[in-house]
Amino acid sequence: MAGEDHTNFLQLGALSMCLSHGTAEHISDHGSVVASLISSKLEMSAELKALCFLLLLVDTWYRLVENLPDPSTEMSLEKMRDLHLDGKYLETTEVNGILMTKLISDNWDKIWNFQAKPDDLLIASYAKAGTTWTQEIVDMIQNNGDLLMCQRANTFDRHPFIEWTLPPPLNSGLDLANEMPSPRTLKTHLPAQLLPPSFWKENCKIIYVARNAKDCLVSYYHFSRMNKMVPDPGTWEEYIEAFKAGKGKWKKTGLLFLIISYIRREVLWGSWYDHVKGWWAKKDQHRILYLFYEDMKENILPDGKPKITCFMYLFHMKDPKREIQKILKFLEKDITEEVLNKIIYHTSFDVMKHNPMANYTTLPTSIMDHSISPFMRKGMPGDWKNHFTVAQSEEFDKDYQKKMAESTLTFRTEI
Repeated sequence: MAGEDHTNFLQLGALSMCLSHGTAEHISDHGSVVASLISSKLEMSAELKALCFLLLLVDTWYRLVENLPDPSTEMSLEKMRDLHLDGKYLETTEVNGILMTKLISDNWDKIWNFQAKPDDLLIASYAKAGTTWTQEIVDMIQNNGDLLMCQRANTFDRHPFIEWTLPPPLNSGLDLANEMPSPRTLKTHLPAQLLPPSFWKENCKIIYVARNAKDCLVSYYHFSRMNKMVPDPGTWEEYIEAFKAGKGKWKKTGLLFLIISYIRREVLWGSWYDHVKGWWAKKDQHRILYLFYEDMKENILPDGKPKITCFMYLFHMKDPKREIQKILKFLEKDITEEVLNKIIYHTSFDVMKHNPMANYTTLPTSIMDHSISPFMRKGMPGDWKNHFTVAQSEEFDKDYQKKMAESTLTFRTEI
């Protein structure tokens, strides 16, 4: 190598290697300087220029993606850090093949060994399947329609979310559950195979509510957009693929200096398909009431009708008592007709949407930002038609048929 070329090479190499000590924000500026310096050295040989550009490319690429897992290999998700476009940060991992937050995973022994009691009632579901609605119905039944009692605290305080784990000093679901006197009503999104075994041993009553996959996907997508405690859903197209995968999906994000970069879109609590089928398989072996969101919603007052009085609300419904009566029978509760009508009205979507003890608006925007999407958004079956394209719907249906082919479960996608 000629003397001048050698000097130029050392200069450029030193400046280029400085990139590995900078931040991602600085790389573009530093890279421009190096590239400009390379280009300005017109007297350099073509081979040396090419080598310098290669050093710059490799150094820049390493600085940007040194912590990104290789999407072509199966890796432990324990070190996976969620990369979010909007600044949200969440570390995730797998618990027996089911994607969870790392906080849940770190406390899994305590969750798995949670001691249920014989008089515990558990409300279980996949995320965004009508859990909060079912919780409110149950709470009003248990309190004989007493509105003040049912607004004594937020839903998440009244019915501890057993696996949900928050960093200290915040109370986690286990803390709330263990401090609560009996009889307790608890909540979970765990698939049946991950439910703490004490629930089966104590023969606890369990209400499971299931919602059709397309509407569940839509609701979960918007929930993930506004909830800073779950992984960023990415674009609608990305989320469809992640939901179908049941864990997460690597997404090509573009080219960086001619090298492909990736990001992983994730869905907590595993596959919707496995979740609904797993609980369905348990229903005849244990004390489980398996409800369908669409059956519960079938009797909702049509949009646009005035909701001035409880009487007017009931007048427009087909059979407002059917699903609640199933819950009453399962819980072995007797209530008056007046209380039943009161429960039907006060657990309607429009009433609950304005109930701060049920709509999660008491949480700070740093946790749930309702300006992005309200926690209680629409609450009607068939909203998937406003999101899926024809092609997306057809592709989703093909995948659905494969995954549900062996199951006796059937869902309605509209009412």
